[in-house]
Amino acid sequence: MAATVPPLVITAADVREELSGSGMDRHLSRLATDTADQNTIIEKAIREEQAHLENDVELRIFLTRRVIKSRPADTGLERGTEYDYLDDAYDWIKDDFEGFGTFLLRRRPVQSVERVRIKYGHGSDAVNVIDMPSAWLEYDSEMGVLNIVPLVGMTTEQAGALLLLPVFGTGLRNFPTIPKIVHIDYTAGFLPSDWVVTDEGADPMIDSPDHDVTELLKCVRYLATVDMLRKVQRAVSAGGGSISLDGLSRSQNTAKFKQELDDYEAKIKEIKANYVSAYNPPNIFMV
Repeated sequence: MAATVPPLVITAADVREELSGSGMDRHLSRLATDTADQNTIIEKAIREEQAHLENDVELRIFLTRRVIKSRPADTGLERGTEYDYLDDAYDWIKDDFEGFGTFLLRRRPVQSVERVRIKYGHGSDAVNVIDMPSAWLEYDSEMGVLNIVPLVGMTTEQAGALLLLPVFGTGLRNFPTIPKIVHIDYTAGFLPSDWVVTDEGADPMIDSPDHDVTELLKCVRYLATVDMLRKVQRAVSAGGGSISLDGLSRSQNTAKFKQELDDYEAKIKEIKANYVSAYNPPNIFMV
């Protein structure tokens, strides 16, 4: 089980390498004189940009694996031990269960689906209608699509519970959607939850063999570099005096920063667009 705070997926050295390519690393001393303090600032930027990327609603990713429970989690479960992340339950749509139910999960790639439960209410008032048999659960890992295929593996008790679903739907003819009663517990993310980028032998290609995460890690690297470029730009602009880049004037410095930022932001946009184009399923909406 992962710690509550996810591990960094790139290093300060990676960001320094990007900055050094344009000579911008020389200005890190404007942020802090000590290398260790500079690295602390860079690592903070990395952590913030990882979170930024993981919160992109189009990407729907976790870079490192998390165990996800529907809110509210079962009584007695401890965050950081039994689960990592709480998410909202999904809507039950009557028409879906007249055929096969399909859910666009909010995080991917999906590593496993532990449970799908139809549940009304909360706490001591909660009513568990049915736990879907595991044999019914089919998912597309990369796209993050879960299908309920009710064909095999149903016990007598589950069959009886399932019969209640159309009854509930019929009783709510004017409300064909029942919000937040489908509780889906699953594990999603690319790299192992205990992955350490600085460990000897750590390799994203090996440690995420079924799902290529290299471009997304590159995106984190670029995002963190943009963050640091903006910090350095502000520090240089505030410093005044004769500080310049390669002998250029202050106005030329500004143009250089702008060009670097524009180049990185274009790369970031391209990586995100390529991922969405490759792995987003058509015509499925998250509920």
